[in-house]
Amino acid sequence: MVQPPNQVNDNLQQQAQAIYAAMFIDNPELETTSGTLSDIATITMGQSPSGSSYNENGIGEVFYQGRAEFDFRFPTRRLFTTEPKRIAEAGDVLLSVRAPVGDLNVAYERCCIGRGLGALHSKDGNNSFLLYTMFALKPQLDVFNGEGTVFGSINRAALNAMPVEIPSTDEIARFESARQQTISELGMLYDKALAEVGEANAMIFQIHQMMLDDLDYIESIKNIITDQLINAETAVAQTCDNFVQMFRAMDDPYMRERSADVKDVSERLIKILSGKDKDGLVTDEPVIIISDDLAPSETVQFDKSKILAFVTEGGSTNSHTSILARMMNIPAMIGAKGVLSADANGKNAIVDGFTGTIYIDPDEATINEMTKKKEEIDKQNKLLQQLKGRESVTKDGQKIELCANIGSVLDVGNVLKNDAEGIGLFRSEFLYLESNDYPSEDVQFAAYKDVLSKMVNKRVIVRTLDIGADKQVDYFNMPKEENPAMGIRAIRICLQRPDIFKTQLRALYRASVFGKLAIMFPMIASEWEIVKILEIIDEVKAELDSEGIAYSKNVELGCMIETPAAAVISDILSKHLDFFSIGTNDLTQYTLAADRQNPDIGKFCDTHHVAILRLINMIVQNAHKNGTWVGICGELGADLELTEAFLAIGVDELSVTPSAILPIRKKVIETNVSEIKESILDKYLN
Repeated sequence: MVQPPNQVNDNLQQQAQAIYAAMFIDNPELETTSGTLSDIATITMGQSPSGSSYNENGIGEVFYQGRAEFDFRFPTRRLFTTEPKRIAEAGDVLLSVRAPVGDLNVAYERCCIGRGLGALHSKDGNNSFLLYTMFALKPQLDVFNGEGTVFGSINRAALNAMPVEIPSTDEIARFESARQQTISELGMLYDKALAEVGEANAMIFQIHQMMLDDLDYIESIKNIITDQLINAETAVAQTCDNFVQMFRAMDDPYMRERSADVKDVSERLIKILSGKDKDGLVTDEPVIIISDDLAPSETVQFDKSKILAFVTEGGSTNSHTSILARMMNIPAMIGAKGVLSADANGKNAIVDGFTGTIYIDPDEATINEMTKKKEEIDKQNKLLQQLKGRESVTKDGQKIELCANIGSVLDVGNVLKNDAEGIGLFRSEFLYLESNDYPSEDVQFAAYKDVLSKMVNKRVIVRTLDIGADKQVDYFNMPKEENPAMGIRAIRICLQRPDIFKTQLRALYRASVFGKLAIMFPMIASEWEIVKILEIIDEVKAELDSEGIAYSKNVELGCMIETPAAAVISDILSKHLDFFSIGTNDLTQYTLAADRQNPDIGKFCDTHHVAILRLINMIVQNAHKNGTWVGICGELGADLELTEAFLAIGVDELSVTPSAILPIRKKVIETNVSEIKESILDKYLN
């Protein structure tokens, strides 16, 4: 029988409290120290600000008066105050201290608390342990609830004096020691990578160091150690599994690949904890490596002279391991399912990465065939390299810009290496997804400035934050939705929370003086959204002017066309904007009502569907009437089968993965649009 959500939550809560009791109350083998609540928590009693400072418009600090705002676990935003008195920090346990005493919630953000609440802050960062300790103290707290007309309450002194049992922290200390050693080792890997693959690619190891300082990651490990009474190795492994699952569930390819980084960091940490932290490959002769997967830290430590190629069952071509392999000129075959079952150890082999084939003990005919194929590929690669520096122009003079999609500052090196003419999609949400709190204006400014400076006046299109749907961020405190793909996401968040939006826009405009910036807004469905965005931009510009902060006056503004509504009203939208970028991934799934993440309906999600191509054609025609240029930044942009169709329709720009730039340029240069236009349009649009 399916249970209602509240009942499920209650059941889970009861189970969690039962586990806590079994571990910390009824466990005769547990070594603890008797103490009081003041030993493990700092207590702040609430104080209500002046009533005249209250508002419901999001101005000032979030304000919780008492348990009336409590929900299942986190309080519900209702009021704000411009005159906060007493503050609770994110993660603090909120306790009702008046009528009734003892109800609990958790602060998911910094907030002001009124006199009906107290805030308990864990002294050692073990917030989960503190929360369930308070659940266990409920009988003692109930004593303070008055009966009849008596108004129940509790003061700080009484709370501080409540008796608690405190478990040993030896495992936490061991974890902290290993964490510091891991950070040190990653610093050495960064230095090695810097010399071999350059700064842009070496930065992955700095990001790994940052992961080890991530508060959510650290707190999860410490809480598991304390709450479950298990060793640090197991706690790291459990936390790793949880984070990996979270990243793998995301739609964005870049964010999915971050699961490999979490796994790499965690495995290194476990090796150090278990005393097995010896890395590297020992071999006297060149070899092909076959493995389930390889971490970036393992890849960068290879002696390139001893590695002919590596083959893995896991991973993807967008992973940092794949990128490092390409930069180190090590042939790699990624995601080769079933390769581990082959009896290959010690045998001769040939790896064909183009077909995803490994030949074990190949015969003479196969060796000759593969040798000839390698010679042909080498010849083609030399020809592609000759296309660097050339314009992407057809035989009859039609130009199209070939730009790159990136998900981080780290990707810029690969963009330049593949001779992209600009960046057509910079996914800014990585700044939010890799942070424990809203990234500040200065943090964002630094990232945008870095990319713009490195692109040396080539256009960089930054997409404003596209949080929501599969890309959830805890500190945004988004409501749970039945259909998040069609819920509060992307520009809808920005317009509902203009403070977040204005912070990003200020950072972008400040950075605009360092290069050629364009700004793109996702998930547009109505004209009023664009009008409102332009009003907010005018406000941002006015603020910067008043502060004497310079910004470019030539920032192009555009939107993604990824909803059928935006496609249908593209003639209206184009009157307000400089460009469109068609997000074919979402446009396809919304148009065909087919979830592209669902493998069971793959045949119903036809990316070449005539409806999609007709929409693209309509968008281009509507835009060009108003002088608006059109690009494509979805996966269809890299589909060589459709390159001629996009040229015939009149698409002005394609933004694709960097490695696809030169093959598409070759296709463009070889095409005479005037000769094929009629037949191509008839093939795809009729």
